[in-house]
Amino acid sequence: MTPKVSLESIQPHGIMVISKEGLVAQGLGLPSHPSKLIVIPKYLMTKEETPWKRNNLFFNRIISEYGPRGLQKATEKTKDLTGRCYSDLFQSYLPCLDVNDIVLFSEPKETLSNLIKKPELDIEVDLVLICDYLRERGMPMGNIGVTGSIALKFANSKISDIDLVIYGSESAQKILQIFMEMQGNYINMKDDFGGLKIQPPINTEWRRTLFLGKRFVSWIGVPNKPLKHCPKMVKDRPPSKRCKVKVKIESDQRSSLLYPPCVEARNGTNEVLIISFEYNVAKMFFEGGTFEMEGICSKDNEVIYLATREFPGTIIKIKN
Repeated sequence: MTPKVSLESIQPHGIMVISKEGLVAQGLGLPSHPSKLIVIPKYLMTKEETPWKRNNLFFNRIISEYGPRGLQKATEKTKDLTGRCYSDLFQSYLPCLDVNDIVLFSEPKETLSNLIKKPELDIEVDLVLICDYLRERGMPMGNIGVTGSIALKFANSKISDIDLVIYGSESAQKILQIFMEMQGNYINMKDDFGGLKIQPPINTEWRRTLFLGKRFVSWIGVPNKPLKHCPKMVKDRPPSKRCKVKVKIESDQRSSLLYPPCVEARNGTNEVLIISFEYNVAKMFFEGGTFEMEGICSKDNEVIYLATREFPGTIIKIKN
């Protein structure tokens, strides 16, 4: 189905769609035009047999990694299948789809509710087990949604992850705690996130782990409306110039756990706002510390943007 409401009134992050051209894309948590959805291209319908199948239709995965580099590559592969919407925050055009070109539309919360009522595939049964596990540990089910291939019913039960969308900072902090308690099942140290370089390398198990030894589960936190958690980020302060700064981030800022991670920091005697379009920095920002960063600053030097397509940047943690 197509959206029945203006895209401006909902959180677009995690929405899964299939276009008339056979493009499968995921909504990105940035402000959208009322009738256009900014997306990450993820799969293309194909006649060749692939691991991802819905009824008699096959899908080929076209994005190999996330972050600025992965989005750029996927955008180039699908440039004839999407429109272009200008983002004030990115200072560039991003792929988008008009609602009239969408033939299938999956909203994360509604999709989760439907799947757990009548699970059919093995991966959907695992989804029910995961939701039961989270509920027993205090996660409110009304703040959980599901995205990715499972949302559009073409997941492969042998290899597909279960991707959760968590709404609100309190629930994001809760699921972070739950995943931290499960740590040790899967260690994945990384220092490059689509072009954003991080030192020392970080373990991403806090948001993607092996659940009960059998299924990878990941999550991302989002506000109920795009950028609601970051009110100081306004349109007249877009990225402007490269900069290098040393900042102190105080711990326990829940806004770091929502996309895009957004925290207040201090650069010497100056207060600055740090915004990352790469979500994997969320836990590191939540824990706080002293960092050296290279990114793009606003003209007034009061906002630092990381993981932009123009310059992904670097983060070096100096001390806790």
